[in-house]
Amino acid sequence: MALSHNVIETLPGYPGKLPFRLETGYIGIGESEEVQLFYYFIESERNPKDDPLIIWLTGGPGCSGLSNLIYQTGPFTIDYANSSGSLPALVYNPYSWTKVANIIYIDQPAGTGYSYAKTWEAYNTNDTLSAARTYEFLRKWLIYHPKYLNNPLYIGGESYSGLVVPLLVNNIYNAIEAGSQPPLNMKGYVQGNPATNKYWDTNERIPYAHRMGLLSDNLFKSVKESCKGNYVHADPNNVLCQRNLERVSEVANIIYIDQPAGTGYSYAKTWEAYNTNDTLSAARTCEFLRKWLIYHPKYFDNPLYIGGDSYSGLVVPLVVNNIYNAIEAGSQPPLNMKGYVQGNPLTNKYWDYNEKIPYAHRMGLLSDNLFKSVKESCKGNYVHADPNNVLCQRNLERVAECLDRIRTPHILEPWCSLMSKKRDLLSWDSSLEEETKDLLRSMNPFKRSWCRPDNYVYSYIWANDISVQKALHVSEGTIKEWLRCNMSMHIRPGKQHGCYVFDVQSTVEYHRNFTHKHCRALIFSGDHDMVVPHTGTEKWIDSLNLTVQSDWKPCLRIFCFFAGIHTEQYSHNDYQLTYATVKGAGHTAAEYNPVQCFAMVDRWFSELPL
Repeated sequence: MALSHNVIETLPGYPGKLPFRLETGYIGIGESEEVQLFYYFIESERNPKDDPLIIWLTGGPGCSGLSNLIYQTGPFTIDYANSSGSLPALVYNPYSWTKVANIIYIDQPAGTGYSYAKTWEAYNTNDTLSAARTYEFLRKWLIYHPKYLNNPLYIGGESYSGLVVPLLVNNIYNAIEAGSQPPLNMKGYVQGNPATNKYWDTNERIPYAHRMGLLSDNLFKSVKESCKGNYVHADPNNVLCQRNLERVSEVANIIYIDQPAGTGYSYAKTWEAYNTNDTLSAARTCEFLRKWLIYHPKYFDNPLYIGGDSYSGLVVPLVVNNIYNAIEAGSQPPLNMKGYVQGNPLTNKYWDYNEKIPYAHRMGLLSDNLFKSVKESCKGNYVHADPNNVLCQRNLERVAECLDRIRTPHILEPWCSLMSKKRDLLSWDSSLEEETKDLLRSMNPFKRSWCRPDNYVYSYIWANDISVQKALHVSEGTIKEWLRCNMSMHIRPGKQHGCYVFDVQSTVEYHRNFTHKHCRALIFSGDHDMVVPHTGTEKWIDSLNLTVQSDWKPCLRIFCFFAGIHTEQYSHNDYQLTYATVKGAGHTAAEYNPVQCFAMVDRWFSELPL
């Protein structure tokens, strides 16, 4: 078992010595270690010996951990005001989550960021394999970092990771119960705007658009009635429903770690090693974590959390599950698993997608009339709408027309002219996706623009700089170029190539299984996200049938007064789930409201009320 890691004291673009401990490296996953997962580990600036250990899975799948590190929760970010030369300047982020936690940002699956595979076959993966590999990563990481074995362990993720995080959490609990070594001190998980149920998440976009005022009452009523509330699987023969959906799409836009291999700096040594899926991605992440800890034994006792957002909501639970399975199986090194954190996580594809239309209505993007129409005609099922239901299909078309030019990661932010692709409202949206090369050609990369994706160009320039890759000890020749989000690995309808298979549709049953564990969970959503609307997240949380421990209430503390954070707490035996919405935040909440999100996780890790 091999681990390649280095402590980084300086970084190109950052003035002077880094005021925090940064370690980067690779952990080999698989029998022949054909998958090489790259990671960034940042030690807690407060009390690394006792603070939680979080492994964070960014969404995508295929979005680099560096993206979350730079733009959301890490200790340094782009200094836009002083980035006027050939290399972007960096500046310290005072609201970094690493001020209160040890965080591993992982590029997974292979093909993500700086992660790679030694064979082409190893690039093939899916949600389930992704969670299994992430568990292997985590176990190996802790074996090499045994001092963190006793730290509370949390699994975190965002967006698409909402489908992977529960699989990872489940793997961890299974390992714990099987007596795997090393035992992990699993405490819980954190998810931000998680994709959880693809149908629910997607179908909710049209109601959300209406709720946010992006669709008129008449149009929403029409699409709801004609499509009977099913906008995702609308009957293609339902002319009225299809027509309404076209009308909705004309007004909406969907924009979209380093894992898997092919993401960021992560790569594979063979073409086969690039093939992956959610399950394999989680497995490789677990292997990465395990190997990393083996080489960093001082972190064995730290509380371990798995984190992620967006699509990682599907992968993080798989990683957490792998860790618990290993702990129960007595796997070594023992991980101090404490829980998981997910932001706007994709969790159940049906629920999350199906909830988009009600959410759009709730946020005023669809009129009451149109929402009523599409709801009645589609019978509330927008994802699997009857293709022969003409009225439903027509209403769905109308909803789509209304939402076509809405920037779904944050519905209040401006539409960008480069985002001209017509996108499917009721399917997965890669919220972090951008046409990087188009942006580079069309703008001065050192002039901060009103269009948010312009900011992402800075990370593209910085991470592809030779001096930066040398400073980070990226293996030379392993990747052609670093991409913030490598979308070429995806297999989509009508697309014959790609090495990532989306094999997990829902992780709700994993969350339900965790309610029988000694586990804490933090689920938070930016309330202006239409990629994974908070209304869909609330549906799957309700389906767990937990006891409400603390009713829905606004946060009245100074830190969250202006952000309008609202919280609700649930429990079942030794399981505790905290749900929070961040007012005004988009798909990656910490990117939009860093002060409030930092205060939120600081209090949650300290087990204080939000």
